[in-house]
Amino acid sequence: MFWLTGKIGIDLYDEGYLWYGAIRTMAGEVPVRDFQSYDPGRYYWSAAWSQVFGSGILSLRLSNSIFQILGLTAGLLAARRITTRPIELLAIGVVLLLWMFPRHKLFEPSLVMMNIYVVTRLLERPDARRHFMAGLMLGIAATFGRNHGLYGTLGQLAMLTLVYLHARPARPAFHLLCWGCGIVAGYTPVLGLMLGAPGFAPEFYQSLFEFGPMPRPVPWPWRILSAPVTPLLPFLVTWAVSLAYVAMAIGYPLVLLAALRDGFGRHHRRALLYACACVGAGYAHHAFNRAGLSHFAQAVHPLILGSIALPAAVPWFDLGRRRVAVWGCVILLSTVVATSMHGMSLQLYSQSQNGFARHHVAGDELWLPNRMAEDLAGVERAVRLHVREDEVLFIIPYRATYYPLLGRESPVWGIFFLRAEQGETDEEIIRSLQDQGVDWVLYNEERIVGTSSTFPELRPQVWAYLQEHFAPIFDPNLPRRHSLLRREK
Repeated sequence: MFWLTGKIGIDLYDEGYLWYGAIRTMAGEVPVRDFQSYDPGRYYWSAAWSQVFGSGILSLRLSNSIFQILGLTAGLLAARRITTRPIELLAIGVVLLLWMFPRHKLFEPSLVMMNIYVVTRLLERPDARRHFMAGLMLGIAATFGRNHGLYGTLGQLAMLTLVYLHARPARPAFHLLCWGCGIVAGYTPVLGLMLGAPGFAPEFYQSLFEFGPMPRPVPWPWRILSAPVTPLLPFLVTWAVSLAYVAMAIGYPLVLLAALRDGFGRHHRRALLYACACVGAGYAHHAFNRAGLSHFAQAVHPLILGSIALPAAVPWFDLGRRRVAVWGCVILLSTVVATSMHGMSLQLYSQSQNGFARHHVAGDELWLPNRMAEDLAGVERAVRLHVREDEVLFIIPYRATYYPLLGRESPVWGIFFLRAEQGETDEEIIRSLQDQGVDWVLYNEERIVGTSSTFPELRPQVWAYLQEHFAPIFDPNLPRRHSLLRREK
């Protein structure tokens, strides 16, 4: 997948958020403390591989793909509980791979499948070693994202309830102690930063109470019926995702109820199904809270593996027919969604590069849509023409990719101004701009889908400061809605 699509397109928002953080981490800064970021794990992973491959966008994508390999391997090891036939494992692997997007969020589905694998192993044999490994997986997941720690804990607690209600392992207190020790061991990198990086602990503690992204409504089937008419492919994608949401909402509770009723200890062949229900129920909030296709894809793998495991777990009808029906639906829905999500790559290959242009992004050559390539080239020319390399550039509000693209460092802690209650106050941002001697501001007038306010509304004091002390300059290179502001002397 990396070799086929790695050089196609670029995300100007979240991918740059990760890319910038990896570069700053490689330079010795600490995530959360020194710059706006997610939890530290993904940045140290990316920065470590940057020492091998370099700090470009392709190096970042390659490091993500290496983590993707680990996650996909875990998913296939879990799927071996259902089948060991190579052709069937290949089909399962392709389906799991098609749902691993966006490429700057490959940590999420990978961690989900790793969690499914360790939970399945624990359900099969709940000994001390597997308790420790399950806890270790939780700690590692939380290092990459505290939400993974929370969702994984909920899923594993559901799993431990099954184990202790029905399997009744000996020395449960000792096993739970091993589980807790595993969590601490896996979370050691963050604990080490709290002890060894001055200022990290209070910033990390404060970030725990910041609000996340604004929720989006779930695309239930009845909402789709009343929505405006759309082209066929987007309509089919929306329907596929809608049916998957229904399957999540109904399937996980039913499987957990069946597990509680039947008793897991007598049905080891259902270990993968029960593990997927436990993990999937824990991750349901991630899919439902911000119900876009991107967030859904990061939490859908328990549903996929659980659906694949379902035919072998139920006694109705012929096993072969059950497999054909369920697996066929999973493959069909996955193909519809993948065709949409990988449409840019398909378009490039099918049109023999018509509509695309080669563009160098911080030294790496990418294939970009013509309009995007022209816009990025315009931004680069304008900044190169007006802003010297030794001058500080402040980029607002959302295009974090511009910082590594232009080889610049943010003069303030924040790089993605999505919520007014997140990160620095307006007074702190203004103080940083003054202390850093910022003379230039690159502003893009836009609003992220799902947000309720523009930057001037979110940061009124900062905007008033910029209006008072900066003035726009005219440059024909700048794309539409872009402004380059210069401090008035």
